[in-house]
Amino acid sequence: MNKEEVLRKMIAAKEIPATIYKYASIDTAKLIVKKSSLKFSCPFDFNDPFECRANISTDATLDEIVKFFNFCDRRSEFTPKQKQEKAIEALAYPKVFNETVRKSLEGTTQNTRMCCFSKKNDNILMWSHYANMHKGVCLKFDILQDVDFFYPLLPVLYESDFLAYNYVLNPTLVVDKQIRMKAIDWEYEHELRIIKTNGNDYYNFKKEALTEIIFGCSAEVKEINEIKKIADETKYPSISLKQAKQVEGKYELQIEEL
Repeated sequence: MNKEEVLRKMIAAKEIPATIYKYASIDTAKLIVKKSSLKFSCPFDFNDPFECRANISTDATLDEIVKFFNFCDRRSEFTPKQKQEKAIEALAYPKVFNETVRKSLEGTTQNTRMCCFSKKNDNILMWSHYANMHKGVCLKFDILQDVDFFYPLLPVLYESDFLAYNYVLNPTLVVDKQIRMKAIDWEYEHELRIIKTNGNDYYNFKKEALTEIIFGCSAEVKEINEIKKIADETKYPSISLKQAKQVEGKYELQIEEL
């Protein structure tokens, strides 16, 4: 399957939504709209100290370690004898082996870049934490309008316990957990993330993908007008402007047309 087919299949299975949201401050939103680009960050720069630091186990038998080395050595840089010797050494010094594997994963993560989104546009805490106390914006994107940009799009997995996963026995599972696992405390974010592995910090999206700018309930009129002007000058083909409003008598926000 190509990228679009994968995304459509995930949407049909309700693994991801067809539209996602990015919360941002006013100043950041101006840059995003003007340049049609989003910043991708190293996970170690995020506000969660557990980010991309899975609880890794490397306990295994000699044969399992050899099989693991065969899986990792896809370019056949080592002979079978060398891999056997490495496996024996790993078995003899398990703590050293575990630390070596952990540092290797951290090195890979250091070159990984992520951009985070939400399934929700009306979360009070998200507006407070990521949109400058409701003075910023929430940007709506249609992922099928730019499949190259939004692929791969992965939903975050929230877990109550910091479980150990064995990297030797199932490296694919551990990498998936490393990228997507967060504590249950973060569940309110309803997060999805795009993963890029070439180390670039900024990526451009097609203008068709940005379909809506929602301003916070405390956004200033002059800032709303300035972003509207930028969007008009940059010629977004199908963008609408809305604003979050406090619902009278409830701890809720509703999104209304401007």
